[in-house]
Amino acid sequence: MLRHAFGSRRSGDAGFVLVEALIAVAVLAAIGGLVARHLVDARQMELRAQNVMKARLVAEAVLANGFDPAGGASQSGSIAGQRWVLDVALNQSAPARAGGAPLALYDVRVTVDVPGDKPLAIATRRVVRP
Repeated sequence: MLRHAFGSRRSGDAGFVLVEALIAVAVLAAIGGLVARHLVDARQMELRAQNVMKARLVAEAVLANGFDPAGGASQSGSIAGQRWVLDVALNQSAPARAGGAPLALYDVRVTVDVPGDKPLAIATRRVVRP
């Protein structure tokens, strides 16, 4: 008769030894812990992506509304509860003309606060008739 490492087992016995059941429970608990951790990480990544997308929409709305170059080098405000800052600077490197009319080239940067993350900054150039 063969002896099992954790006791004797008869060939007609059905079921598990206590140690086998504990090992199965431990393996299932470890797998469950990993799955739960990845679900939490996925949720955090989803929230971050939503916050960045909202900030991008705010920045695009600020740029779409235009800016007043005479209004100063920096303007700020809030849209949908998100604070934004618009920085405008005249670009001296490229004087432009369109059909004889002078044009001014401005460097524009919009920075929007993102909750729980670093601010989102979008930089562009805009051409304005003085």
